[in-house]
Amino acid sequence: MTINMRCFILSTISFLLFQSCNPITNKEENQTSVAPDYESNKKETISSIDTKGYNETGLYKKFDCPDDLAFAPIDLMHWATTPVVNNRLATYEETKSGLAIHHYQGYPGVRPFYLKLPKLAYTYSPSKRKTELVVVIQIVQTAEDTIVGYRYLSGGCGGSLYRDFHFLTDDEIQKVVH
Repeated sequence: MTINMRCFILSTISFLLFQSCNPITNKEENQTSVAPDYESNKKETISSIDTKGYNETGLYKKFDCPDDLAFAPIDLMHWATTPVVNNRLATYEETKSGLAIHHYQGYPGVRPFYLKLPKLAYTYSPSKRKTELVVVIQIVQTAEDTIVGYRYLSGGCGGSLYRDFHFLTDDEIQKVVH
């Protein structure tokens, strides 16, 4: 195998390894939430992604996928037209089409959190290590937690607990958008 071929294979493998969601460890609750791998960057392969918001260990409470190309960048001037599902849980099909990040079909005790979406909010971005303006597109509630799914303005998605967000007021939105 030539040196060029080895370099190409190594760089391809490295690129693929860095394109998955990062699990976030919440030391406060002493629990790690593991996010599913989102390695797809083409719309036609989204159907192969497992978009369940849980696995055998529980719900995905914190996840960070800034490089998930299934969620395109959002123009801040038009953030309010970001597609969402309101007042009910999202279906699997709606996660495939980008209206939601996760579905919870089959998981007991998850119910919608009634807040008109989309919403602009600030939250801490673990991948960028700074507070980031995001568009909230999904909120679900359990007896223990309220989990928020959001899209980065630059593309990609993430999720965290409700308490980790500052939802902007109408006045704050006017200052940010204009």
